[in-house]
Amino acid sequence: MPSPLAHIAAGYAVYQIYNLTYRPTPKTSETANATVPVTLCIGASLLPDVDAALGLLLGDFGRLHNQGTHSLFVGLAVALAVAGIMQVARRQNAMHWAALTFICYALHLFMDSLTTGRGVMLLWPFSTERFLSPVSLFQGVHWSRGWANAITVGTVMSELPVVLLAIGLMVIRQRLYRIPEAEGTPCA
Repeated sequence: MPSPLAHIAAGYAVYQIYNLTYRPTPKTSETANATVPVTLCIGASLLPDVDAALGLLLGDFGRLHNQGTHSLFVGLAVALAVAGIMQVARRQNAMHWAALTFICYALHLFMDSLTTGRGVMLLWPFSTERFLSPVSLFQGVHWSRGWANAITVGTVMSELPVVLLAIGLMVIRQRLYRIPEAEGTPCA
């Protein structure tokens, strides 16, 4: 699997793309509106790896990782749950939040399928078949070897394009909206 850094960067890139299409109205504050979508994008991008935390607690990381939580159907269920919460709590368009959540969740699965390894169970619970791209873009982190090893360094290097994409989108957005870096609000 790619490192959490790559998944966070991918979620942040989705958030930046979302913001390129989002135009705040005079009644809304850019800063106030940013907290929920950025948290949602990054959270949904990391959520499939909740099975890794459970695996670590049970002392068998590999047995549980890239299984049930790495399914499009689980991603859809999470997206619908988020949409329901947003509909009730914020009285906002449920499908908008469902789409944003599902895109970030599915992006995690896609990135994991592009990682050298055993693949992900995209169709669980209907199938336990693992899907793995014939092209590997990421080497993957081997948690049992710790952070200070050649494989982890290689993984981080292979993830640089994802991180640079997130940074590039942030720079583009700041230039389009003339957002001062320190304040984070649009100029008049």
